[in-house]
Amino acid sequence: MAVAGAIVIAGLVTLLCQQPVANMLAGKLTQANYQGVHIPTGVGIAMLPAIILTFTLTSVDREHSIILWLTAACMGGFIDDAIGDHEFRGFVGHFRALFAGQLTTGIVKVALVAGAGWLVFVPQLNIQALADLLTALLTVNLFNQLDLRPGRMLKGALLLLAPIVLLTTGQGQLLAAIGTGAVLGILGGDIRARIMLGDAGANLVGALAAMALFLTLSPSGRLLALLFVFVLNLVGELYSFTRLIQRLPILGWLDYLGRQRQE
Repeated sequence: MAVAGAIVIAGLVTLLCQQPVANMLAGKLTQANYQGVHIPTGVGIAMLPAIILTFTLTSVDREHSIILWLTAACMGGFIDDAIGDHEFRGFVGHFRALFAGQLTTGIVKVALVAGAGWLVFVPQLNIQALADLLTALLTVNLFNQLDLRPGRMLKGALLLLAPIVLLTTGQGQLLAAIGTGAVLGILGGDIRARIMLGDAGANLVGALAAMALFLTLSPSGRLLALLFVFVLNLVGELYSFTRLIQRLPILGWLDYLGRQRQE
């Protein structure tokens, strides 16, 4: 019952917050999407109050540290949405700029997310804790890489979170349920290209997915998760998820599900 309630509450609150947030940002924070149409960006921040409210109602263990982690990830992304020039992409691009003497909002975002992650994932300095932190950071970056087409990142989140909700128990399941509700609540606006989630949304969903994995998997399972997200990050940096999806029919079908083929 708690799981179903978490999905419903997070979904409804996200749905209620989505349009007011989009209206607030429409005149101040817009960006051209992949079709060149300017739409409000950073609207993914609408999921944050829904997630925090659902946390308080469901009494998730480690509530304060989880909220710190998710808020830092979301706000770091929103800073990038609001004042970033988007000239540099991915870890490689931002660190190249840093080594060349240019501080980007992407580096500020990485520092903010990594700092909060250190407090949450590294209570004691050991190899496992550092591996968990790296998994969390790479998961956040992976969801940023996926957020290039309407609905793509959110569908990826559902593919990860739904099995945790259906097949596990405990705090990881409850957190995944909260994330599933928030994702479902904002999916309609994103998949219809009425809003852009921005780094605020991608960071938030990635951070929540990372925490759900952390709370669900055993230490050995978390090491496998690290390997998995590392490989996917490498693919995203060196190749193109869009081209890869277009080459694989099943991924292409899933990517276009719910939206028109306009590319």
